[in-house]
Amino acid sequence: MIGDKNVIANALTICNLTAELNIIEKPAEGKYQLGTIDLIDLKNFDLSQLQIGTVQAMCGQAAYDYIEKAVKLAMAREVFEVRGMRVFFLSRHVSLRQACDLVTKERILQYIIRCTEALKR
Repeated sequence: MIGDKNVIANALTICNLTAELNIIEKPAEGKYQLGTIDLIDLKNFDLSQLQIGTVQAMCGQAAYDYIEKAVKLAMAREVFEVRGMRVFFLSRHVSLRQACDLVTKERILQYIIRCTEALKR
């Protein structure tokens, strides 16, 4: 996982879950064991400034940072798909209502074409 250690620890607490956070620098250092979250901690979030349920620029920036790091790791071939599975998202960071509205036959068809082209590249 790529994220911020304090945010993940807080989420575990809120959800009443337990897991060991194994802080790593690169994916090869992960334990990959049940009950462990191997985390590349970008230390890029001030949890004291979080206002749950509101749109905040720092949240968008953090999400961007995580995606950017994931892309860099993929381009460096440090992460790969699992058992040939690849995931493409039709929508990102929108409400559930908006996500449902985005699922149209035309949009899905266009997205399948774009994803196919991306896989060929």
